[in-house]
Amino acid sequence: MKFLALTLSCLLALPALAASQLEAARSSAKAAREQTVGLRAEQQVKRTQLSQLSASIETLKAQSKGKLLPGGELDSALKQSQALSDALTQMARTLSTREGELEAANLALVEALTQELSSLRADFDRQTEREARLRIVQQMKALRAEREQVRAALPAASLPSLPSLSDSEDPADLLAQLDLVKDQDDKVQRELKALDKRIADLKRERELDRRSRDFQFEESALDDADRRLNVRRDTLGAGAASAVGRGGNSEQTRVGSPPPTAPGAFGAEAAKGDTTASNQSPSDSLGGTQGTGSSTDIRPPTGGGARSVSASDARPVVGTGRAIAGGDDDDLSDLEVQRKKLQGLAKELKARAAALQAKASELK
Repeated sequence: MKFLALTLSCLLALPALAASQLEAARSSAKAAREQTVGLRAEQQVKRTQLSQLSASIETLKAQSKGKLLPGGELDSALKQSQALSDALTQMARTLSTREGELEAANLALVEALTQELSSLRADFDRQTEREARLRIVQQMKALRAEREQVRAALPAASLPSLPSLSDSEDPADLLAQLDLVKDQDDKVQRELKALDKRIADLKRERELDRRSRDFQFEESALDDADRRLNVRRDTLGAGAASAVGRGGNSEQTRVGSPPPTAPGAFGAEAAKGDTTASNQSPSDSLGGTQGTGSSTDIRPPTGGGARSVSASDARPVVGTGRAIAGGDDDDLSDLEVQRKKLQGLAKELKARAAALQAKASELK
């Protein structure tokens, strides 16, 4: 029982742990970005100061006609210029370190966002409720947009160049070249591994896009069916109401009509009534049937007219765009081409390493 409770608590704590790791990665990337931006701004200020000081030094040199007096204004300006140059050199080293830290923090953030997306994909597969799935889709849209924004800040990966090898007969030199080739091969293998992971992620995301589009299309089809059913019910209700109205009016006409007159004694009254009826309009002579005509006017037209009020044209068009937008700039064909280039480069590096190893062994 205790083991079951412990397992359940661990499973419930996994989403919170993943969220905390993602927030930690975001905080680290933000701090590294702020430090790098601040250092670049400070570097730009010092460069501006050095440029202005260089212009002042040129003016002072022209005024002193090349004479440098110790303790003079020109000497002080030259010393200040040297101090600024040294500060800029040190700042360039620090900035290089900060940029490396920022790149590492951004890579960690991309990895954390990818893990969170994988977790949301698993939640999407487990969920059966419509609202929960739509909420997960919206979360994935935001995370993918954030990941692409972070990726855009990373430097573009380039293929490493093959090291130039010299035709040396010294075993030590050959072993040094072998180490260089192995280092390049390790770098290519790391790039290839990262590229394979990115291709796999892109394929999974495209599959999820397809499933999400199917899910949203099914939901829109169900909504359209509900609208059509509601319109059909309204139409049937209006038809039933008009039928009841027609029945009531005919009954009222039948009940309110005078009894038929007998011939003979009431012949004059009947003739008078006939004369009055002949002078009236057809609509007046119908009496209560006018209400029947009005109820007939509100009936829906037969045939396809009832479908004209359907809201099927207002449903969202799902097939024209990505179900999960993310600004994903990766093109699968381009990534496949880059992977083939890396694989070819890795084969060539391994062949060079084998040749250098064999040559060094022969010369020993």
